[in-house]
Amino acid sequence: DKDMVINRVGYTAVTANEQVTYDIYLMDDDDVYPTEGRKVSHLETSYQYGGFQRSDLETPVTVREGQKYAVTVTVKREDGNYGIGLKAMYNEKGIAYFGERCSSYADKKEKELEVLRASGSADESAIERLEMDICELREAAEIIPDSIYANAVVNRGESMLRIGDTWKDWTDVLDEAGGMEYGKYFDYDNFGIKTFAESDVIRLVNEATEAKDTYQVGDKVNCTVTIKNNLPEDLDALVLYLDGERLEAVKPMKPGETAQVSYTHTVTEDDLKNGRFETALSANLEEGTWTIPLNLSDNFSKTKLSVATKAAAKENITSDEELLNWVLVDYEKRTGVAVTTEFTSQNADEYVISVKDKEGKVLDTYTFDPKTGIGLSNSGEVNLPQTGITDPSTAATAAGAAAAAVFGAYLTLRFAKKRDE
Repeated sequence: DKDMVINRVGYTAVTANEQVTYDIYLMDDDDVYPTEGRKVSHLETSYQYGGFQRSDLETPVTVREGQKYAVTVTVKREDGNYGIGLKAMYNEKGIAYFGERCSSYADKKEKELEVLRASGSADESAIERLEMDICELREAAEIIPDSIYANAVVNRGESMLRIGDTWKDWTDVLDEAGGMEYGKYFDYDNFGIKTFAESDVIRLVNEATEAKDTYQVGDKVNCTVTIKNNLPEDLDALVLYLDGERLEAVKPMKPGETAQVSYTHTVTEDDLKNGRFETALSANLEEGTWTIPLNLSDNFSKTKLSVATKAAAKENITSDEELLNWVLVDYEKRTGVAVTTEFTSQNADEYVISVKDKEGKVLDTYTFDPKTGIGLSNSGEVNLPQTGITDPSTAATAAGAAAAAVFGAYLTLRFAKKRDE
């Protein structure tokens, strides 16, 4: 129910000098048997004595909240046989049955004692042994019914037993055992295999909720901090810090409860130059004058946020059609020649437009930045936003008027010369 790191495993050894192998598997939800999962840790060890044993894993295993996992234990005993200890106790039926059995055995021993005494040749030591047996049986018959009995619960999928290469669910094995003569008088538990794990007090996840492909200076990026209380008790006095500055005091949280805190980052010029922005979270428990910093492991929390900030591409100063007009007007204003324009090449940083006469001959070539309209022609520098206009007919009229004026002046001059002659 929470993120954790398994760093130790344990097992109850039954005999001395057992060789034990532990394997840990991470499993998908639809996996049934351990070996269907992915083996992520392996440990071989031996135990000199019986009893519960615990060992450190050479490769600790990180298990995320909700992740299914399994631990297998293979036990080889000193005699070369393989086996594992069972946890079994009398159940309620067994308590009643074996209490009655003790009473019945005591009655049987009483009769044997009577026959032995009546024989006249009874060995006193044999009589004493029988009397002792009867006393123990009578005592057991009284004690057993009042004893604690087992009520073990083994759910399907909790424990498996492998014989050879075949896995069998432990519940199926126990069902078979219940059909044996005395099997119904015992309750069997899961195997004595344990894992030991560590987890943080809380889990923090720092993430951007509305990341974009490109950014401009001043853009607002909404971010969210998700907090989960991993404690088995209420958590209060939690204070979050963002890049060393106090962000928010979190309201008290119940065990397992999740809460969220939001903040906004404003994209800066430096963020665009660096190609990303980063934020870092930390957390303290604070009450009155005392402060306890929480050491949050990267195995459980994501305290650092890094967001790529690619600068948004600048848009062209105007449409492609309008740029063609600007070139046409600029050329006709400069030369008075009616022309057509067409694109020779186009990319994000450079447009090339050819200027042609009515026969299709190239008269000039304009190369410029489409975002600014500034560049070069064969005649020199051009600044199309200043020299181009959006109505080419106006430019043609202006050019025609200029030509007519020049021609009129020419005719006037010629006429004056003729008259003088």
